[in-house]
Amino acid sequence: MKPVLWGFPALALLFGAPALAQESVQKKLDECIVKEQSTDSTAGAVLGFLSHFSISRTTTTSDAAGNIATHTSGGGNNNAGGLSTGQAAVAGGAMGLATAYYNAMKDCLEDHPDWLPAAQLSTTADYQAAVAQAGYEASQGVVIRPEAITMPEQARPDTHFQMRTRFLVLTPDGAEAAVYIARKLYAVADGSEQELTIPAPPGEKRTLSAGEHEDVVNLVIPKDAPLGVAYRVEFIVGAPRRTGTTLSATIKVL
Repeated sequence: MKPVLWGFPALALLFGAPALAQESVQKKLDECIVKEQSTDSTAGAVLGFLSHFSISRTTTTSDAAGNIATHTSGGGNNNAGGLSTGQAAVAGGAMGLATAYYNAMKDCLEDHPDWLPAAQLSTTADYQAAVAQAGYEASQGVVIRPEAITMPEQARPDTHFQMRTRFLVLTPDGAEAAVYIARKLYAVADGSEQELTIPAPPGEKRTLSAGEHEDVVNLVIPKDAPLGVAYRVEFIVGAPRRTGTTLSATIKVL
């Protein structure tokens, strides 16, 4: 049997395949989001057209005194700002524009759950370094807590940013521990919040080594996001089946 020779092409296939596969999946997801948003916009325009040119109906009524009144319904456009009914339903003010991209993402991921981007977890400090950093003592038992979320405080529409969260996993003997991680994303507009689909596993159980870890999620400020709206993220970490600790951060569109 001849020995297997690992030349450059073979190594590229071996080590480059996962990255290339992820890029391919991300491209498909991006294309699907654009298509979904285009479909939603078209549907809104059609509904608006039908609303504007709907057939009107006139009725007459009379009261006890014999006064006659004429009422017309249908046709025309009674929405504030000149929006058609369909367009108003699709836009929904600032909140509608702030959430449209992520609503389209939700539809795409429901149809293709295998396109959900994988979590990006890495160890940033080993056990001894994390113990020294946190002033941890074995008598504290298992400690699982978030340390900080790092991300911009503001951004422009049609830009990308990363939510980077550092958290500690500390055990008395330095052993691994079962950890539950949850990630959430909200749009903040029109005086309210709406939870969105986050492009990462929303909740997962991991077995992690003791030390400090970092979780990275890539997020988008949609090109149609109105100035003044904000996006709030939450990162929750703790032991499975127990109440975790939550950190939150907000980025504003300016």
